[in-house]
Order: sequence, then structure tokens, then C-alpha cells
Amino acid sequence: MSTKTNSKSDVEIIKELGPHIIGSDEEGKKEDGLAKLMFLDPHYVKQQLDIRENRITKHGERNEIHRYLRALLRRAEKLRPQKLCPYCGVELVEYFVVNDQSVDSLGPYNTSCSHASLRGGCGLKMISGNAPSMAYIDEFELKFAALRKLQNKHWIDTEYKFKKVIELFEWAFDLDELTNKSAYELFSGRRS
Repeated sequence: MSTKTNSKSDVEIIKELGPHIIGSDEEGKKEDGLAKLMFLDPHYVKQQLDIRENRITKHGERNEIHRYLRALLRRAEKLRPQKLCPYCGVELVEYFVVNDQSVDSLGPYNTSCSHASLRGGCGLKMISGNAPSMAYIDEFELKFAALRKLQNKHWIDTEYKFKKVIELFEWAFDLDELTNKSAYELFSGRRS
């Protein structure tokens, strides 16, 4: 049995296939691109890929949307934030902490660089004074897998809480505003 190998990179696939838009509902709500949905509902995007993966037969071919979803999800895990650590000002942020006791305060100061953890370095500065107890704090890498994980946790039990996390990701990935265009440009490598 021979298998085709696709030598194109994820960025090349995303550029080639362009921004995929998910249709609007009967109320005429604005259509969202899959790249934007990586911020708003990453669980849905992963679910769409899983559905397609489960339908592929032994001799089945992947269609355009299937290829796009795979490339988008792989690219999402390779993207790195573009903001500097608010504590050392030298390294790029890589982590954020979530304290379910103080959602209103979730912001850039809840992030830190790779030299941080909850146990030392910038991480200790990040949580000092912000949390009543270490028991309520979770640390995550600033990756889209963390958004999916948070969607499935009890912590994201309201739309408001998830919106605060999305805003943190917009800041970390240097998006002035989350639009179909800005999200697509981030994933396709077309940002200046």
C-alpha cells in the first residue's frame, strides 16, 4: 500500500486554500472563518477535523477542508506569542496563569516567559498578590491547545470568562482586533 506524502508546509496549505468561512445561521449572524474560530471555539475546529478523520477509509482521500483543518491545527501549535514578558522584559511570554477567584484581573500580567513557572523566576512575581491561594491557580502554555483545554474545564463556565482568555490570546499574539482577516493572516504567516 502506497501513501501520498504532502511536501507542502502547513503555511503553504493555508495560503493555497485561502480563508475558509463557516456559513451564517438563519438570524444572519456574521460568518466566521476557521482561523478566527481557533480563538472563539477551538474545540469546534478540532471536532470538525476529528469527524473528517473518522470518515476516512483505508483508500479514502482527504478533501480540501480536511487538509485545511489539519494544517490549521498543526500551525496553531507552532505559533508563538509575540509579546515580551511583563516582568523581565527580555523573553517572549510563553505561559499564563488562571485564577478562578479573580477572572476580572486576567490580563498581560498573568503571563510570563519560559524562565518562569509557578515555582520561581518571573512566575512568582506573576502570582504574588494576585491569588488568595495557590490551590486555585492553573498554569498553561500560551498555545491553542490550552484554549481547547480551558473550554472543557469547569473554569470556563461562562462566556465572560472565556472572553477574557480570548482577549489575553489576542494580546499575546499581537492582534489589535480579532477578525477573520487578522486571524487568517496570523495563521498564514502574512502578518507584517
